[in-house]
Amino acid sequence: TSAGTYNWSSVTWSLGHVPTPCENVVINYNEPTNGADYVTFNINQAINVKNFTISNTTGNNGLKSIDVVAAFPVVINGDLTISTQCNNQNSEAFLGADNTSIKVTGNTVIGGTGPSTVEGLASFGSYTGTNSYDLMGNVTFNPTGYNYSGGVWNFDATGTQTIADYSGIDLIRFEDFNVGKVNTPTVIIGGGATAPLYVLNNLTVNSGSTLSIPNTFNLNQYNVSNGILT
Repeated sequence: TSAGTYNWSSVTWSLGHVPTPCENVVINYNEPTNGADYVTFNINQAINVKNFTISNTTGNNGLKSIDVVAAFPVVINGDLTISTQCNNQNSEAFLGADNTSIKVTGNTVIGGTGPSTVEGLASFGSYTGTNSYDLMGNVTFNPTGYNYSGGVWNFDATGTQTIADYSGIDLIRFEDFNVGKVNTPTVIIGGGATAPLYVLNNLTVNSGSTLSIPNTFNLNQYNVSNGILT
């Protein structure tokens, strides 16, 4: 993909058709020119795919950004990976929701392991909106990964689930944080970031579910006047 605006329903896919639930999706931005360039990729219909990878492998000078925006429900039956090029700190890759839902059955990995001095930024989520994120596998924010908090974040594995925060970019924040939705997971906070995770509004641990916060980690209320613990 090169700079411009694309729609899921009409873009030219390598297999000649819109991806199916059994097929992996890779959206890679690799702009050959120097200077600032942007890609907007609109998910303009409900989608159901296997693994979903968004990457920015541009190595040229200037800000290069790919912004994938879902305006319809997204179901990912495998893993979600969002990453950027390790030799261009000006590269960015985002996946956001516009008043819709994103469900990831597998693991979610945001960002790469390189420091932000040599690697671009990757993010997941949206600032605001009536969004829901149903995450059923482990969730990892690597050193160049972070999130936008807006919406309800449901951590809903069928067993043990880890939220690992290694981000060196920004605070990891969740507007509403739910442990369990359909299932009764044990959610464990981990990672290597020095800053705590934050909940901006309500924290709910549903019946039968467990939230484990080891004594070396923190999950804090962002604003002391907002939110309810249930």
